[in-house]
Parts: sequence; structure tokens; C-alpha cells
Amino acid sequence: MRTFVKISFYTILLLVICLYLGLVFLVPQIINNKSVINKLQLFIHNKTGIKTNIGGLNLKISPGLVAILNVDNIDVKNNNVTTIDIKNLYLNYEMLQKNLTSVSASNIYINGNSLKQLKKEKNKRNTNKFKIKKIPEVHVQNLSYKSDNVSINAKDISAEKDIIHLNADINAPVLKETLKLGYSGSLQALDDKFKINQFEVKLGNSNLYLDGYFADKNDFAF
Repeated sequence: MRTFVKISFYTILLLVICLYLGLVFLVPQIINNKSVINKLQLFIHNKTGIKTNIGGLNLKISPGLVAILNVDNIDVKNNNVTTIDIKNLYLNYEMLQKNLTSVSASNIYINGNSLKQLKKEKNKRNTNKFKIKKIPEVHVQNLSYKSDNVSINAKDISAEKDIIHLNADINAPVLKETLKLGYSGSLQALDDKFKINQFEVKLGNSNLYLDGYFADKNDFAF
């Protein structure tokens, strides 16, 4: 009986070690392989009609099971119209904790009109509450969203230690002038609440500075 237990224990231990080594050393090599990326792009195109171009993908998994992903560019096209274009994407994800700790990009472009045309399966609404305290460290140099209803241009978006900074210009048919947000002040994720710290809102010659608590986690669901 003891012999059987020992054999079972060492067999399970060996399987765990093999799984761990495969995850750290083998999985990144498979994902980083250009032929695998090409097959994935072809699969997505055949299933959805959406063309994707992923360039310079490099995945690393540390011995501590932290996944580090770098991608030079991600281009998504629907009917030959660029829907999403991301440059110099970086992600840091703690696999055991299931925690995204860092996100950065030099440029993110989203075409709202094209995005709406993408065929998506309807998913049941997830009622889990959004936990503000899990906001990762964020650095995005430029973000653009364009549609018939609104145009948003934001730059220098950052989130560090729960302090969020951004500069955003919003144009829309309902606005006579450009709405400017965040050229001074900040947003803050404090415990489970949003706090606004002298956050500037400007429309034409009118300036408004918001300060105080904005919302708590019960106001957000996804």
C-alpha cells in the first residue's frame, strides 16, 4: 500500500513538473511561432470574415508564472475598413492571481462605425461588480475613437497607484465646441469608490472643476 501511495505521489509530482515546464518554456515558443499566428489569423477570417494582422508578437512566461506580452501592432479590419489598430502593446499578467497588472500602448485607434458592424454572439449580461481597486498600471500615449456620433482624442493616459490622468478632446454633432476633459486634476480609485480631484471640464470659454466622490462599485457592472 505504501509503495502504491509513493508511486502515485511521484507520478502526480512528475506530471505537475512537466506541466509547469511546458507552460513556462513550451507554450511561449508555440504562440510566438509565425506559422501559428498565421493559422490563427486565417481561422478568425474564415469564421468571422474579419481580417487581423498581428505583428511582432512576443510572449514570455516567467518562473513565477507572470505572462509578459509584447506586440508591435494589431490591425483588425472589417470589410477592408480598419476597425481597431493598436501599436506597441504591452501586457503584464499574473497568472496565479488572475490579475492584469500593467497595460501600455503607443497608439490605439477604434472605428466605432465599423465596430458596430462586427457580428457578435449575444452573451448573457454578467452581473459581477467592477472592482475599481483592481485597475492595472496604464500608460497610453494616444487613443482615438471615431464614429458618426462622437469623436474622442485622448493622450497621455496613465494610471499609477490608483491615480488616473488623461487629456481628452470630445467632438460631437450636439456640441457646438470641443469638450475638453482632464487637462488638470485627476481621477482616483479609492477603496471601492471613484474620487475626482479638481478634474477640469472645459467647453469653449466655460471651465468647470469637479471635486469629490463620483461613484462606488455598486454603480458599475459588467
